[in-house]
Amino acid sequence: MAGPRCKICAAETVFHGSGTVMGKHEARYFACPRCGFVSVEDPYWLAEAYSSPIADVDLGSVWRAYRYSRSVKALINLCGFDRGGKFLDYGGGFGIFVRQMRDLGYDFRYYDSYCENLFARGFDADIEGTERFEMLTTFEVFEHLQDPLGTLERLASLTSTIVFSTAVIPSPAPKIGDWWYYLPVTGQHVSFYSHRSLEIIAERFNMRSYSHGKEIHMLSSKAIPEPLFRLVSSPRLAKWLDLFMPGQTLLYRDFDSGIDRAGTAG
Repeated sequence: MAGPRCKICAAETVFHGSGTVMGKHEARYFACPRCGFVSVEDPYWLAEAYSSPIADVDLGSVWRAYRYSRSVKALINLCGFDRGGKFLDYGGGFGIFVRQMRDLGYDFRYYDSYCENLFARGFDADIEGTERFEMLTTFEVFEHLQDPLGTLERLASLTSTIVFSTAVIPSPAPKIGDWWYYLPVTGQHVSFYSHRSLEIIAERFNMRSYSHGKEIHMLSSKAIPEPLFRLVSSPRLAKWLDLFMPGQTLLYRDFDSGIDRAGTAG
């Protein structure tokens, strides 16, 4: 059965299978034979799925913030990024990752149009202006995008480097129900990327595609040796590299600015 055009490479997709999401909605999945991208056709249930922006089964927010903060710190320090620059976490959830990165000494800002910023208040970013960022991070967001290229066009206007996490779909694509990352119970995962689809995205925005092979990836105009990226982005190795890269925390400065804001508001 022929399906809609692929959202990544515009090739004609084929029916990949169907499944039940949120225990009651039928989802139809289509796969691209050219680039391997798989997406859900017309996820009409998304408003219901996002009645709570963080799914009840997502217990990894704190774990990811710690795990990925060390990888991002290593990338900034060892791959030629400006440590004193301004950074953006897009789709920042409760703000845990932004707070973690600021505690490590990096000027990270927060943006999320769905979730309340609880831990990085006072550091929201205005992405409607002309400001650009040294690096943009966006973790566990790509698989939620209905219009991946449209969103990435916006992100690419804000930065020349996007660091993100998403589980790459195996090849050949597993049947619906045979791969945990489809995660039909939440109804929020609607886009699934192959390595080739990520390369096509990078080419479209004049970037290079990097991956450490599993969940951490980067799109960037910066030329970095692939082995170096895999080394410093690997969460296990980055945890040890962290010991040799001391930084000056922004915690105390942020505390003082918070006191000033509270005094002004009062």
